[in-house]
Order: sequence, then C-alpha cells, then structure tokens
Amino acid sequence: MRYFQEQGFEVVAPDLFGHGFSDAPRRESAYSFYELAEDTLAIFDKYCKKRNILIGHSYGSSFCTVIARERERKVTKMVLLSGGGPVSLDPQVCNIFCLPSCVLACLKPLLTDAFRRQAFHKPLPRVPSSNFSAFNVPSYVLRGTMQGQYWPEGNQEYHAAVNVAVLLIYGLQDEFVTLDETQWMHETIFASTMETMEAGHMVMLECPDQTNQLIHQFVMKDMIVRPKTGRQEDTHKGTPSPALSRKKTMPHLMPGGISLS
Repeated sequence: MRYFQEQGFEVVAPDLFGHGFSDAPRRESAYSFYELAEDTLAIFDKYCKKRNILIGHSYGSSFCTVIARERERKVTKMVLLSGGGPVSLDPQVCNIFCLPSCVLACLKPLLTDAFRRQAFHKPLPRVPSSNFSAFNVPSYVLRGTMQGQYWPEGNQEYHAAVNVAVLLIYGLQDEFVTLDETQWMHETIFASTMETMEAGHMVMLECPDQTNQLIHQFVMKDMIVRPKTGRQEDTHKGTPSPALSRKKTMPHLMPGGISLS
C-alpha cells in the first residue's frame, strides 16, 4: 500500500469484519459471505471516485468480483492475487473449522504454524505475526469466517460476466490454489491477463517488488492521465507536487482470508 501511496494513488484498505480494528461480534452469521459482501459494497460506495481499481488476495478476490459485477460502471480494473478458479464457495461439511470455538482456540497455534509452512515457498527470515491477521482473531471469528464462505452464485457463469480488465497473479508454488484453477479463471474472464512468479500463496509478501511492478504496469496501461488546469491548481495553496497533479483513486480491497478452492 505504501508503494502506491508514494506513486500518488489514494488507497482504501478496509479490515475484514472481525479482523484488525473492526468490530468482532459473537454472532456467527455476521461473518457470512453475504454479510461481508454487503460491507465491502457499502465501503466502495462511500469512497469510490471517478476511476477505481480493485485489488483482492485469496478470499478477498471473491468480494472484488462481487463489486466488479454489482458496480460495473464504477470499476476501472481489477487485480486478483492467488484467487483460485471461477467456482462457487461452499465450506466443507466436516473440517477442522466445524469444531467448537473453545477447541479452535486451543488449536490455533498449530493452525497458524501450519499456514506459515504452506503459504510460503521460500522460508522468510522473520515474518511479523501481523501478516497473519486471518488467524490473529478470536477463535469464534475464525470459525465464523471460514464456515461463512458460502456463495453458490459465484460460479463460472458469474465470473464470465465480469466486464472489466483483470490481472491475475499466481505463485507457481501455491499449495492452496492450483495453476489449473488460475488458468481456468483466465479462460473464463475474457479481458484478463495472467502473470506467474516463483512464490507461494502469499505472493505479495514473498515478491513485493515484482508484485508492485506488475500491478503498477497493469494499472497505468491504456490510462490517460490528464494534467490539472491552471484554474484548478489555483484552488490549492502553493504549487501542487507532481504526484498530486496525477493523483488517481484506487480503492485497495485486500481483506484477509484463506482460499479453500
């Protein structure tokens, strides 16, 4: 996010409900896909500007897709990282996240450690615990979020109707999402471009510079940047910086989550 702020973009990065600084009610239905999708749409409606780019990682890719469909005329482009294939979301009937919250609380250290091992292709020297916010939540939030990933409408037909330019970024050593799934998404969304890199599921942490460059090039491609007129500049005190004179709006939606596709 800092990279794009320095490039003059306006960045909006909401916390997924129950994560970060957001509220964390005990009502499990609050973490259903539909509830969270309504939240992201409300945030988009509040902060969207003339040109808006959506960026989503893993589970967050589904919310970006909903916005791209529901607010098609307001979305300029979309970037999906490690987002999986164009398949409906449906939690497994019997999995570890079906366990009671008190049991999950005891198992959470093991889950976090297992995720660290599987999410990265290269062992990182020191990864701050804050980068694993999907697990840095109360156990009832973790259970509700994972069990709430139910979205039967999000099938291939739904994704095929996405009508914005899309960049798909995939780590070739991803243990949660397969290459075939990502290629399937590429074939499904007509105006999509696919890029791969030597990384695991957390491509933006393993290869931050490469990821930033890919996204930046994609965002700027075919984009006409119009300089502000002198009359507009007079409304500011002093001379605006070059970054401000080419400032664009880029809602950056990257809620935490694990793709189970």
